[in-house]
Amino acid sequence: MKQTMDTFDRLVAGIIAALVVAIGIVIALGDRVGVIVTLTTPGDRQSSSSTAPISLTFSQPMDTAGVEDRFSIEPAVEGTMRWEGNMLIFRPDQPLTPQRTYTVTVEAGAQSLLERRVIRPQTWSLTPRLPRVIYLAPADADARSLWVAESDGSQPRRIYAPEHGLYDFAPSPDGEQIAVTVYEADQSADIWLIDAAGANPRRITDCQGGFCASPAWSPDGRQIAFDHQGPSTTGSGGSSRVWLVDPATGQSAPLFQDDQVLGFDPVWSPDGNRLAFFDGNSQAIRVIDLSNGDTFRLPSMMGEAGSFSPDGAQLAYADIKQVGRQFYPDIMLAHLGIDGGLEPLLDQAEENQAPTWSPDGKWIAFGHRLLNREQGFGFQLMLIDPAGRWIQQITDDPGYNNSLFAWSPGSDRILLHRFDLQSAPDTLELWVYGLDDGSLTRLVDNAFGGQWLP
Repeated sequence: MKQTMDTFDRLVAGIIAALVVAIGIVIALGDRVGVIVTLTTPGDRQSSSSTAPISLTFSQPMDTAGVEDRFSIEPAVEGTMRWEGNMLIFRPDQPLTPQRTYTVTVEAGAQSLLERRVIRPQTWSLTPRLPRVIYLAPADADARSLWVAESDGSQPRRIYAPEHGLYDFAPSPDGEQIAVTVYEADQSADIWLIDAAGANPRRITDCQGGFCASPAWSPDGRQIAFDHQGPSTTGSGGSSRVWLVDPATGQSAPLFQDDQVLGFDPVWSPDGNRLAFFDGNSQAIRVIDLSNGDTFRLPSMMGEAGSFSPDGAQLAYADIKQVGRQFYPDIMLAHLGIDGGLEPLLDQAEENQAPTWSPDGKWIAFGHRLLNREQGFGFQLMLIDPAGRWIQQITDDPGYNNSLFAWSPGSDRILLHRFDLQSAPDTLELWVYGLDDGSLTRLVDNAFGGQWLP
């Protein structure tokens, strides 16, 4: 008996045939188009942070070695690479130069795990922006807001103003987020995250009536160390311990399970391998090697954690010394590791404090004042070459006190707090010193806590 196709059968057969043809066309076009980059961060021709990593996402899982061999940046930039799925992340070893255009390229020939290739070079450009300054203001107010200004002091604007004010803050390493310590009505505090424009706030700690503050970002931006001070029934506040929180998930835990290990003021080494904080129980800076958990202590009475060298191998910090019957702050240099040691950074018996290492490792900024006060009562900004111990005095104004030094990402400028000792009341001012031209420029008045926003 002869079978014939009815109308429905012919329709189904036609659809199947069309699908086969379409699949063949897709395969053919896929082979012709090859693998492409579907997303770049920063985007093409986009202004970006000088410290932000550069990432590119491929349309397929890739042979990573082949991609890395064909990846380049012009002008050339040294850095490290890692992968997250189909995304390659390149982190420069040093901040990019602001206002210089960089061209990123993946040459043709890189191959996916499905054996398709990058047919054409994938190229885009980016231009890092000048770093800005963020600060708290008014300095003399009970409730301070977060402000941002261009590095020349122009265009200051308030970006975040919670009802009960802010205690402190810390920008993320890539400059895209800011961790802020927000007061509640009862003067308890938690840490929140906002974006660089001050929008999209979200709380990442829950201290349940305690006081969580002093956020410090890990260099890769994946963790924030902070002071966790639990609530106290006496009204004086509980003991402070160092905790870690994942800024993406809000998951947090104490750095040490032993609740007798107290501490505050956490500081990361720039390579991310060490974390230091001041341990009030032992009157020492406790340094932990995060790779193996080893810890050691550096005796100190100043209550500050100090400043790491860029490679994390040294720590400069202030301690109290005694000359005759006089006590004064001086700077110690700790060489960390198995063959470590401890030595004074400077030879002269004068008051030296607040050491801050430049990101490129060439200088340590610090405050200096003579014991006999012959040059006034104000601490002056000084620079010392930690290798040759050559010293340069930057400010020389006995009427001003200089403190709280912060280096720009490119190590070419120093943000400092100054106040006029002869004015009443004292008003904090933010100034910037430029290493290239020796300029000293006042940015804003009545401001506190200034830091660089890359």
